[in-house]
Amino acid sequence: MRKTTEDTPRGIRWNLLATLEDLDFADDLALLSHTHHHLQEKTNRLNTFASQVGLKISQTKTEVMTLNINNSTPILVDGKDLPITETFTYLGSTIRNDGGAGNDIMNRLNKARNILRSLNNVLKSSQYSKKTKLKLY
Repeated sequence: MRKTTEDTPRGIRWNLLATLEDLDFADDLALLSHTHHHLQEKTNRLNTFASQVGLKISQTKTEVMTLNINNSTPILVDGKDLPITETFTYLGSTIRNDGGAGNDIMNRLNKARNILRSLNNVLKSSQYSKKTKLKLY
């Protein structure tokens, strides 16, 4: 990934001197850019460097999200359009193209509710002390 973004800053200005180029975690990658041209360049470079080490960009698992653009030109990988999405999940957070966080908040609340529900038997049991139950809670 470093080779993909090392020569010219093409990301989102983070502060006066720094640019956020991408978000990486394990095998997940989010490329960031202000312009379609820069994003296409990054995608092309990523595809080139990945193929040199035997990796491929998955056409079915890769999506493009655009913000504040009415006419979005598709991003191409090997001559094929990548699908455009309005929402995606990155590291457990739901990100939407309109910037809304309502879905993400509801998902997190539901996850917390389900975990608490799974602890109901322990919390209602007289086998555990109040101190242990409070630590679990």
